[in-house]
Amino acid sequence: MKNVLIIGSGQLGSRHMQALLNSKYDLKIDVIDRSLESLELAKQRAEEIKKRKAKIELRFFESIDESDLQVLDLVIIATTAGVRYSVTKELLEKRKVSHLILEKVAFQKVSHFDKIINLCRAKNTKTWVNCPRREFDAFKEMKAFLADQEKLIMTVQGGNWGLGCNTIHLMDLLAFFTNSLPESYSIENLDPILYEANRADVKEFGGLLTFRYTNGSRLTVIDEKDSIAPTFTSIHGKTKRLIISEFNKTVILSTAEKDWELEQKEIYLPYQSELTTLVADKIFETGECNLTTLEESKILHQVLFSALNTHLERQLNSQFESCPIT
Repeated sequence: MKNVLIIGSGQLGSRHMQALLNSKYDLKIDVIDRSLESLELAKQRAEEIKKRKAKIELRFFESIDESDLQVLDLVIIATTAGVRYSVTKELLEKRKVSHLILEKVAFQKVSHFDKIINLCRAKNTKTWVNCPRREFDAFKEMKAFLADQEKLIMTVQGGNWGLGCNTIHLMDLLAFFTNSLPESYSIENLDPILYEANRADVKEFGGLLTFRYTNGSRLTVIDEKDSIAPTFTSIHGKTKRLIISEFNKTVILSTAEKDWELEQKEIYLPYQSELTTLVADKIFETGECNLTTLEESKILHQVLFSALNTHLERQLNSQFESCPIT
């Protein structure tokens, strides 16, 4: 029987829990959250999973210290970004962890990445950040379709989709497609005002933000705060193009070879409550998964933090040591 810890049982953490209840492996799962409301949500969602493939022992606690699982095969930390560093540090210092998945935004300071990376190496803990599109079959097929393109131009546009908290997913997707990393950015067309987020200690952003990658690729994200239009993604190279609508679960492909004739396909995008089943079982079986390593994700976060903090400092005339996104 494998030991699993889920720290943070809110909207996302409880979905990870549901997925693990469908694992083919026998599991002991301890769910940790200091919020009784979040624990109650997790208990309710656990009741939704009636049929289970394996033996599952599920318990709920308010602190890590209440759990007696000392050697852990997998830990998922789904807290808010503001406390994730302290929670991760405490966990690694107190328990033996083989595999660790961190929700995004992983941390709010680059220095926290460095400290946790060093601690994970010292503790021999494999660690990933949950930017899950790398695990979707649909995006793996798109990567194969675009593999012969020297560089890609990717544009994501929509209304009020959360540029601050969600851009890391899009940066990660282009890194996945191109096997390159962002190295510079342009913030000149971000909105000059800051927007309220769902938490008082978090900021949101609107307008246009651009990143350039080491292989010459470019990512532009556009968040129109006065619009409710769903996002769509356009990706093109020299001879191929994709238009992705995750809202409609479709992709439109075209190539120069076929005179840019449009071909539309449906794509399957699994929910987190499905995806974590596959990721966890793969980790239990092989010790690996396709999620972004913490080391690679640090570089993505570092460029994003630099862009957003530079914008914040210009607007507020104040220095920011951490990036207030989650």
